Amino acid sequence: MRILLVDDHEAIRDIYEIFLTSYFNCDVIQAESVVAAATEILKNTKNIDIIVSDYHMPEGNGGVLYTYVKKYLPETPFILFTSNVGIIDTDIVFKNFFKDNPYNSVISKPCPADEFAFIVGNIYQESNSCALKRIYPRKHDRYNMVVDASIKFTANEQIKYTKVMNLSNGGMFVRLDDQFPTTNSFIEYGLLSGNLNQPHGRGIVRWVRDKKVNHLLTGCGVEFIQ
Repeated sequence: MRILLVDDHEAIRDIYEIFLTSYFNCDVIQAESVVAAATEILKNTKNIDIIVSDYHMPEGNGGVLYTYVKKYLPETPFILFTSNVGIIDTDIVFKNFFKDNPYNSVISKPCPADEFAFIVGNIYQESNSCALKRIYPRKHDRYNMVVDASIKFTANEQIKYTKVMNLSNGGMFVRLDDQFPTTNSFIEYGLLSGNLNQPHGRGIVRWVRDKKVNHLLTGCGVEFIQ
């Protein structure tokens, strides 16, 4: 796996490269600007599997880079890694972002490095597993967003602030490290970033993973209910 990581902060690039290379057998190519990524690396480097890019950078933003990728590398998954995930609704470049490539994704900053590595690796595995896509077609359209959320467990009225991922029309994965709910218990959720069709609502816990398995994150799967 070869990943292009574009961010104007060297420390951020270095931290996430360390985690990516420790989790996976991959090469990480760093770029500090859109200019470096588009005019130097992408034009001269073959077989880039995934592009991860910040949005706000001095020499052009992530939207400029995505325009280039959409035109010349449309089959390469593009991950927008930004503290302002709402930009996909305000920058017209991202109008059909999730339709342009089903593996395009948005990750909300800040994101723990281990979670970031898991998400990137998962996208790579999905985009390269044709057999898996044929056998297990997605039942719901997935937003491919990782966003901040407040989760209220109705059984004990406890509220946790965490990240949710694998968002779809039917449910989501809630990231948890401890105090796991029981299956078939109810939650109330509020998405704190992103402009989705269901920013608030209720759900039911369908399964719980309370131990890490092969880098799979701990948490619970939630099905949305009306």
